[in-house]
Amino acid sequence: SQMLHYPARWKEQWQNAKIKKVLFIHESIVDNCQLFSNDLMKKATVSASECVDLIIYNDLTDEDYLNSLGTQAIWQPFGVDESIFNIHRPFDDSIPRPFFSGKTTPYFTDKYYARK
Repeated sequence: SQMLHYPARWKEQWQNAKIKKVLFIHESIVDNCQLFSNDLMKKATVSASECVDLIIYNDLTDEDYLNSLGTQAIWQPFGVDESIFNIHRPFDDSIPRPFFSGKTTPYFTDKYYARK
């Protein structure tokens, strides 16, 4: 989210965080800039890349651009292995709630963003 890295004080806090930070890009940066005839997405990506340790992206169109930023970038195709995720459930039968599986590392909380 751009709100997490555009303000200078927040950007500095993210840069100084001792945790590993990964930027996951799920849309094409290059195509977006061409479509809207501006470079706003590229500027946002540069700003975010200065706060993270790794970039993961799934659109090969962005490969050259992201590799030019100086932060390690890894292409990960977007897809699902149906041999592992093989439970087919109609969308209307699903439970309407967010979910998460795994562990998280605590990161900055509201107290870090409070005005000093």
